[in-house]
Amino acid sequence: MSARQAWAEAWPEGVVTRYAAVAAPDGWRQRAAEEADAARLWTGLDGGVLSGRELADLVTRTREHLTREGWEPVPFEGIVGALMDVSGGDLALWSGAERLLELVLAARAAGAVRGVDLDAWERRTGRTWAQVEELLTLGAQFAREHGPQGGVR
Repeated sequence: MSARQAWAEAWPEGVVTRYAAVAAPDGWRQRAAEEADAARLWTGLDGGVLSGRELADLVTRTREHLTREGWEPVPFEGIVGALMDVSGGDLALWSGAERLLELVLAARAAGAVRGVDLDAWERRTGRTWAQVEELLTLGAQFAREHGPQGGVR
């Protein structure tokens, strides 16, 4: 028996655990969808409807902006600053996108975490661009999948 065969018998596939860079318990999208509805995420600060598409488009453009300009985890220069810039200062839109990203972070956290702050998450020592890019990608995907189709503001 080769060493590889012996290892495979001693450690069957089901026993080996792989961890993602950011913990994401099963069902996080469902929890996030329920929380988005409960928190009225899709209602902007102006009282209008924020469509999943417009939030997803803003988050995608923000990721592209940060890719071009560079990302720094400093106040008003990181994710929130880029959301503000890319949205043209549309408070209802960029604040909705910020809440979306915080909701995704909370849903993906191990355990029942509420009140995740995007600035605190972003400025955590050791935070990487890969983690920021992953969050922005997941946020855009989630908004497209779960947000309302239309939008009247």
